[in-house]
Amino acid sequence: RQLDGLVDELGHAVVETAATSLRTTQSVLRQLDDELRDGLRLRAGALATSTGESAQQLQRFAFAAGVQRLLVFDADGRLEAEARDLPRASTGVVDSSAFVAVARARLSDINEARRVRIRGHGRTPWLVYVAPLAGGRRAVLFQDESHFARTRAQASPATLAARLESDTSIAFVRFNGAAEALSGDVRTFRRQLNNPAGELVVGLDTRSVTRALAIQRDAARLHAGLAALAVALGIYLVRRHRRSRAELATRLEHEARLAGLGRLAANIAHEVRNPLNAIGIASQRMERRDDLPDDARHLADCVTREVARLDRTVSELLHHARPGPARVGPVDLGTLVGTVVALARAEAVDRGVEIRAAADTSGSVQGDADLLRGALWNLLRNAVGVSPEGGAVSIDVRTAVDEVQLEVSDEGPGLPEGGAGALFEPFHSERTGGSGLGLALALSAAQAHGGTIEAAPRPEGGSTFRLRLPQQGETR
Repeated sequence: RQLDGLVDELGHAVVETAATSLRTTQSVLRQLDDELRDGLRLRAGALATSTGESAQQLQRFAFAAGVQRLLVFDADGRLEAEARDLPRASTGVVDSSAFVAVARARLSDINEARRVRIRGHGRTPWLVYVAPLAGGRRAVLFQDESHFARTRAQASPATLAARLESDTSIAFVRFNGAAEALSGDVRTFRRQLNNPAGELVVGLDTRSVTRALAIQRDAARLHAGLAALAVALGIYLVRRHRRSRAELATRLEHEARLAGLGRLAANIAHEVRNPLNAIGIASQRMERRDDLPDDARHLADCVTREVARLDRTVSELLHHARPGPARVGPVDLGTLVGTVVALARAEAVDRGVEIRAAADTSGSVQGDADLLRGALWNLLRNAVGVSPEGGAVSIDVRTAVDEVQLEVSDEGPGLPEGGAGALFEPFHSERTGGSGLGLALALSAAQAHGGTIEAAPRPEGGSTFRLRLPQQGETR
């Protein structure tokens, strides 16, 4: 009876955790689709407000905006111009006539983003958007979605089911699909879901329990000593099931963290890409001016290229959701503090806040300079944001044999009730206008170096955030 009750407990736990993971993955997919459509719609709007569409200008626009194909038709549906982004391994060389045929079929779908298939390009869909231009003309933009196929596959219900089924005690997991052929060894557990709507069915294999009971009965008939051994085996199986349940909960928690990282990547991409595109369009317009000096034209061209590079970096963040390996090396603390203070000083002056850096910031630490710069920048920017006008923010550096501490202190309202734990949760912010990402990213950078961030109230008011890094720790 104890083993049988354990099966029921484990089955209900699996159904509950699977339902939670399914809702999370579906939310990630919806956010990804919204981001793709919004990004293409923004690019189309920028093109519609541009001052000209020469072949060279269209080619620059396609490269800067990351649009794989761009076609312009006149009011009678005749092709006027065509441009494309740099070739990629995923898109390859595709016959232009296939794009023209699809574009003509969609000319009436003004301001609509639709998924289409391109002849000669396999099963990967393309996103197409039609934007109106002056004089009844049409611009048709094509976005290749093969880069996002991996992200969708990782967040699909089928992938979730495969991961859960890797546990030997779980026979199958199905959502709105035909369940496996049932046998006496499989017990089913069902759950009706509202979002996404449908039925979740989990099959749990009970053969290990049946085997344990059979061994116990046989041993009782043969010998009392063997019966005692069978009882011990039953206890072992109970403990093994409990360990399996704990491992399953850990694995599902890891899946939830991955889904949370996907949401974080989608929000960061949405916040960064819009101003990037605006900067890119502005720099292109500057390049078109005839009275622009050569040095200014060179700078505008540099801005255009850097915007394109940053846009691709944001796309990689959205597509893969996991950072690459850290670039470990010696990081000079004086340079690190000086760079971050210089970046934050303009915002501090606007808010009437003074930044005081420690006089002695000598020393170094092993780590990734970019990650540590971002962590310290987010801590300093948060301190400036919560400090009142006329207040001060201080940065202190403390070095020891086995540890380096970077302390950022402010004169703000202090820590919230209940402690500082919630401050490091993504999208949680205690100040107006905050994105809720800075402290979460800072903590992630610290943990990647084997360190942590501590927050404590100051006796004179405000709070102190302490970034602690091991001197000889390995960066993950």
